[in-house]
Order: sequence, then structure tokens, then C-alpha cells
Amino acid sequence: MSYTVINTKIDKTSFAFGAKKVITTISLVNMGSGKVGLTYDADYSGMASGHVASDKAIEIDGNKTQKVHNNPEVDVIISNYEKTSVHVLMHIKVTVNYARKHTIFDETLEGNYTAETGWGALFEELKKAETK
Repeated sequence: MSYTVINTKIDKTSFAFGAKKVITTISLVNMGSGKVGLTYDADYSGMASGHVASDKAIEIDGNKTQKVHNNPEVDVIISNYEKTSVHVLMHIKVTVNYARKHTIFDETLEGNYTAETGWGALFEELKKAETK
């Protein structure tokens, strides 16, 4: 599925005395029909190496804490959520319990969006620019 990216941020974290390095990328996306969501991509290295990524956006409609993985335990905390018909803002914190709790992402994502996604969003933005 194709989404229009509203905002993207990257956090780089090391823990366990440098044995684990995690690069986490989270994008705030327009899912269409007034819905917004998050996609993620994370690379990790150290005692084990790998890559995980979302195959579809996770819809976000308010503040919440959600466990997204069991072993290791990974929690996503959404706070300071604000959304209007044209703008969205939220703070995202991701923690992983690896020997103890570590924060691997701690950023605020925000931006303007339209009801359209993909090409429709592009043409809508072009129309706005022409009228200025």
C-alpha cells in the first residue's frame, strides 16, 4: 500500500556497553480518508544483527501505549497527540526491554496533510501553490 509521508525522523542508539546499536526510522504517514499512521524501519547490530520493518502503516488516533513485540518486549508510547483536518502532531517513544528498559526512539513528528494520498495529494498541493 502506498502512503504519503508527512514527516520522518531517525534515532540512533547504543546500549549494553555498546554491544547493541539500533537505528530506528519512524515515518508519520497519511493513510487517506483523514487517517494518519506510523511506519517503522529498524536496523540493529551487536551480539545479533538484523532488520525489522512494518509492512503496512499502523493507524494512530490518539494517545496510547501499545506492546508491539514480546521477546524482547517492545512498547510504543504515543503522547501529546493533536490532530485537526489539516495538521497532526504526536510524540513517539519506543522502548525495548533488553536486560533493562532502553529508549530507542524519542521524537515528535508533525506536519500538514490533506484528505488525499499519493498522486491526489501532490496535485492538491500544486493547486494550492498556483493560487498563492
